Amino acid sequence: DVDCPPDENLQCVEDVPAPALDTAAFRALGGGINDFCDSVKISYTESSNMGNACIGDTLKITRVYKIKDSKDSISCTVTYNVADTTRPQITCPINVTVNCDANIQPPATGLATATDNCTNVVTNISSSDNRSNGSCNDNYIITRTWTAVDSCGNSNSCNQLITVQDTTRPQITCPINVTVNCDANNQPPATGVASATDNCTNVVTNISSSDNRSDRYCNENGMSVDICAGGVS
Repeated sequence: DVDCPPDENLQCVEDVPAPALDTAAFRALGGGINDFCDSVKISYTESSNMGNACIGDTLKITRVYKIKDSKDSISCTVTYNVADTTRPQITCPINVTVNCDANIQPPATGLATATDNCTNVVTNISSSDNRSNGSCNDNYIITRTWTAVDSCGNSNSCNQLITVQDTTRPQITCPINVTVNCDANNQPPATGVASATDNCTNVVTNISSSDNRSDRYCNENGMSVDICAGGVS
């Protein structure tokens, strides 16, 4: 009397148990051998459908055991159906905050890693970015979605936040100091225009000016005084 080990549905090819070549191993797989007269010999043959062990293409392994003693021979069949349905485990890099002139591309901001139940290390890892604008052009948040795909196409994703900020003041260069006649145009650009650069946007176009006048002389005793020309009338 022989009870074959039970059929099994497995995730990975590596999970398929090794064939039993003796009664102890046969019983360890869940089989039973009873009522044989003397020592038992176990042999097997194995075939498969050559599936790739993925969803939609299950690998089916058929193992036929032959249990024989000096008088009798009995065969039984075990079937292993293998299909990886488990998503890989992915770990995102930590969230980071960087200045706007920093390199925000991986690997500068970190790389995701992933493991799989069958292949262990997963190498098919990609990322995509979604930008959320902040209070100005150089303040924004990137949501970087990392996706790991195992050899069977099972995928898993995680999100990393990259906060970009501008904390550095622009560098401004004033026009040179000038001395002009009182009837000259003393407004920019006649007296020059300031320029500025920024660590993030390079050229700065938002440049404005304000004036503060300090009088040096005043008119006295009803006389008209042209201080600049040195005359009195």
